[in-house]
Amino acid sequence: MPLDSSGLTCAGRRLTSQVANETEHHPSHLYRWLTPTPRPRPTAPPPNRCLRFVHALAVLRRLVASRPPPPPPPYGGDRSAAAAAAARLEPSWLVAPPEPDQRTHGSPSASASASAAGGGETAMTSKVYSDDVSLAVVVVDTNPFFWASAALPFADFFAHLIHYVNSLLLLNHLNHVVVIATGVSSCTYIFDSSDASASGAADVAATFAKASRKIEEFIAQDARCTASNGSVADSNSASLLSGALSLALCYIQRVFRSGTRHPQPRILCLQGSPDGPEQYVAVMNSIFSAQRSMVPIDSCIVGAQDSAFLQQASYITSGVYLKPQELSGLFQYLAAVFATDLHSRTFLRLPKTLGVDFRASCFCHKKTIDMGYVCSVCLSIFCKYHKKCSTCGSEFNRVMPDLNSMPDQRQ
Repeated sequence: MPLDSSGLTCAGRRLTSQVANETEHHPSHLYRWLTPTPRPRPTAPPPNRCLRFVHALAVLRRLVASRPPPPPPPYGGDRSAAAAAAARLEPSWLVAPPEPDQRTHGSPSASASASAAGGGETAMTSKVYSDDVSLAVVVVDTNPFFWASAALPFADFFAHLIHYVNSLLLLNHLNHVVVIATGVSSCTYIFDSSDASASGAADVAATFAKASRKIEEFIAQDARCTASNGSVADSNSASLLSGALSLALCYIQRVFRSGTRHPQPRILCLQGSPDGPEQYVAVMNSIFSAQRSMVPIDSCIVGAQDSAFLQQASYITSGVYLKPQELSGLFQYLAAVFATDLHSRTFLRLPKTLGVDFRASCFCHKKTIDMGYVCSVCLSIFCKYHKKCSTCGSEFNRVMPDLNSMPDQRQ
């Protein structure tokens, strides 16, 4: 509601009388009425500590970048090595990031190699595998006592083997194939693709003709060795599988130590002879060595009965165990199952072993047993109870029951 002049006059009179009354009793109140109330000054915003820290960090970086290079070491060492050592002693947040080199185009691998070359430091050698390059060591059973009664003639078997080796070499020109022949008393190398490529593999037929002559010479030499040893061989004679696996692992280790980049190694055993229980310890040592070296052992059985040794070898080393149903198409089995590299096997459905025979052989009679006695010190296996271990010499005071008298014995 608007006020008139009379209302303003009355309000002024009341205000004047109120000031007079307060100043009469309290003179200091006149200053409060006459002095205007000062307005509060606007407070400055709090300083941004993050911006100050960034500014200080930029100043430190400029100081570090503009400092003179360190003096050469007094012992006459490399200046670049001393600078690299000094840079490692400083905090990483104080050192400005280096400019990308034009020669390396900013790639991590090229910059790493350039820094190693410029800094005078030697890079550690590591074992690097190639995905599609394979090192295939093929162990061929040349036991003449087995092939004398085999359903597939040895000449046809060797022809399938030649086609398989050719297919491996045609898949990749960097593939490496080695063939090891194993007999009753000995084993040896009969083919090495690295020697053929070094000598110029223009005539493939001549190369494999030479391998055929070497395998014939090996069979004759192995027969003479068997006769000279005085051992009686028959159709159940076992081949020297343990020696062939040892040769294959030694060759693979030699390839590993030849450079920093290695092919994917694997071993393929073409076995027809029965297992030799006397080779149990040597074969198991080779299997565990292959497992430690991450070398899978593939098995292709061309005989009538399965191989317990190779079943365990393929199971422990993550290999493939196969017993072809039709030996006349052996090359098709080899090309479809065993020719693929280890990287491609992850995308394929390869045959799996339905059952594995984990039976062991006793150390006393070299026979395969289902139940036996185990030494608690060296884990040697015996088919009969012994008071003293023949392997480590430990003596046993506790008398164990005879397994032959147990009713639930499995033979």
